[in-house]
Amino acid sequence: MKQERGRDFAISLVFVLLLFPLFAQAQELDFGNDRSLWSNDGECDDPRFEGEGMASSLSSRNEGRDASDCRELYEAGRINLIGEAPAARTARDALQAVDAIADDDVAAIKSLLRSLLEAVLRIEAGLEREGHI
Repeated sequence: MKQERGRDFAISLVFVLLLFPLFAQAQELDFGNDRSLWSNDGECDDPRFEGEGMASSLSSRNEGRDASDCRELYEAGRINLIGEAPAARTARDALQAVDAIADDDVAAIKSLLRSLLEAVLRIEAGLEREGHI
């Protein structure tokens, strides 16, 4: 039971540390609507963004009016808000790295997670010895 709690805690901690900055940024970002003449064409026409998925010609009239394209490209890490904080870019890069993990790396990741879980169990055992749990 305690091992399961430690494992669940470690997994939750990893997800929070890696994913929270990205989710927080995405929750705050208002992509707008799809009322642009150029919406749903696979390119982001919103001039608030920059990156490899942007349309070649941008107009301020399309600000907040190409939501579907911009959201898809943003979540894929192909565009970002102009002046976006480096922490948000780093979190998105980390997500892409997780998606790109090769099978050869799985053993190394398992080893790292095992070490993390063992550390959590040692901490939990110390807390239990001290009467905190």
